[in-house]
Amino acid sequence: EGRLSGPVVLSRDHHDVSGTDSPYRETTNVRDGSKFCADMAIQNVIGDSFRGATWVAIHNGGGTGWGEAINGGFGMVLDGSLDADRRAESMLKWDVLNGVTRR
Repeated sequence: EGRLSGPVVLSRDHHDVSGTDSPYRETTNVRDGSKFCADMAIQNVIGDSFRGATWVAIHNGGGTGWGEAINGGFGMVLDGSLDADRRAESMLKWDVLNGVTRR
């Protein structure tokens, strides 16, 4: 009937706007000196966790090679509840706008 019968999971392994620090690719255009720090990925997953992500992960690599990037990812279970709606709106806005603000 076109209706879901169970929860849906949104997830990503890294996101170039806010969840990746790589001075060789994603953050090469950040001119404030922070492109060599792993602050964005860490800040992003901490913010995701406080805003309702079901899980967060920090990992290395992300297509640039081991040791060349730090990535932050998340997973969020959406079960149709009002709480899931509130968490999705809060976390997804943070997840993207955190990176947009940095640039």
